[in-house]
This record gives sequence, structure tokens and C-alpha cells, in this order.
Amino acid sequence: MNEEEFEKKMEETRAGHEQLHWYIAGFALTILTLLFNFIKEIASIVDPLTVILIKISVWSLVAIIILSPLTNLLSHIITSLFAQTKREWDTNKREGVRLHNKAAFLTKIRFATKYISMGLCVVVLILLAIGVSRLYLN
Repeated sequence: MNEEEFEKKMEETRAGHEQLHWYIAGFALTILTLLFNFIKEIASIVDPLTVILIKISVWSLVAIIILSPLTNLLSHIITSLFAQTKREWDTNKREGVRLHNKAAFLTKIRFATKYISMGLCVVVLILLAIGVSRLYLN
């Protein structure tokens, strides 16, 4: 595979990652907005467990909103490092290996942030379902 094909595939991969994480961030922002509007409309919540569930949900949504752009930034850095690795490999193998190892490490971090974000989305939905059912079914 030549350098142009490699960089094109890296850009396609990065674009897929970016789209996923912007969807996740959009989900978090939408749920956070709906949650704040919901809290404004109802009377004060007196059930302590429901208050805790809502607070955990809000902070989880904030974490998702922070992690998604961070994951996209990591994707840009990783694709850049892999492209540099490909260029350095022929002239300076030691530098190529160093860049490749750095990209591999950042890939592990990106992998963790991606799955933390997606896991937090599920947690938020479950916590909000429990909280809303406690509010209206008690």
C-alpha cells in the first residue's frame, strides 16, 4: 500500500470515529437539556435517592460531553502519528518504532474513552429511568 492510500484510509477511519463521538456528544447535550427543562417544570424533588440519581446523571452527561471531543482529538493525533511512522520507517526505523508505539498507546487511551462514553450513555438512561419512575410511581 502506498503512502497516499494509507493516508486516505487513515482519514476515513478518523472520520468514522469523529462522527460517532459527535453523535454521542449530541446525545449527551440533548439529554442534559431535556433533563434541565424537566427539573425546571416539576416541583422540588424531595426523594433523596432520586436527587442522587439525577446528580449522577448530570455529571455523567458532563463527562460524556468532555470525553467525546477528547476522543476526536486523540483520533487526529493517532492518525498523524501513524502517517509519520509510515514516512519515517524507511529512513529512521528507530524513530518509526517510537512513533508507532506512541500511536499504539494513544489508541488504547482512545479505546478506553470511547467505551467509557458509550457506557456512561447507558448508565445515564438507566439512572434517569429509575429516577423518573420513582418520581411518578411513588
